Amino acid sequence: MMPEVVVVESDENLKSLLASHEEQLVIIMFHASWCGPCGKITPVLTQLSVDYPDVLFVTVNVDDLPETTQASGIRGMPTFQFFKSNEKIAELLGANADLLNKAVQELSLEEEKEPAAPESDSPDVQKVEEDAS
Repeated sequence: MMPEVVVVESDENLKSLLASHEEQLVIIMFHASWCGPCGKITPVLTQLSVDYPDVLFVTVNVDDLPETTQASGIRGMPTFQFFKSNEKIAELLGANADLLNKAVQELSLEEEKEPAAPESDSPDVQKVEEDAS
């Protein structure tokens, strides 16, 4: 079976996906049908889903799910959010295929090496600090 990009169709669908894939790296692309750069980066996301079968790739159409979009703090498109253990660990804004490839590669490697994850050198990928529990 070939990996595919999952289309989120409801706010609950996204919450359920994140909860049921806690042990997996989940990458969400927030996009819109009218967004030209979103259309150009979509084939890259599809190829990444084939190259990284252990990563769950998800898309959210901002016009279809405005509540999810607002709750996720989306300011521009495309925005890629990276989740692990139901927590956002990084975010990438824009349709830069090289940065997206690098982020997926680094974060999928971090997943394998946890908990000793190296810091990213890329200023465009924003690490989200985790609160000490």
